[in-house]
Amino acid sequence: MLYYTWPEKGRPVIDESLYTGKYNPDIPNFIQANEACKLLEEGVCSLEECDTAMELGYNMEGPIHYIQRFEPQQIADALNAVADHFGKEIFRPVATITTGAYKRG
Repeated sequence: MLYYTWPEKGRPVIDESLYTGKYNPDIPNFIQANEACKLLEEGVCSLEECDTAMELGYNMEGPIHYIQRFEPQQIADALNAVADHFGKEIFRPVATITTGAYKRG
């Protein structure tokens, strides 16, 4: 099944009628942010240092910066759904996520 056609010139045309709503594109970022928060809780580094590492190393927005736009419950619910789906406790949200301690001013 093709989800898009790529014309000879220009951008692909995406058939949005095929969208299932089963994938949340924020989940990889939530997982990254959860791992960054684990590093904070283990005393490895600060959240700012995690963001700086991603910004300088990958030239992308840091995971903590990314999740500023989300409420803790949104992130926790998504991470718990991933943990339940895969049966892996490693995906459960840490306290820094669930309490909202990642939020900046």
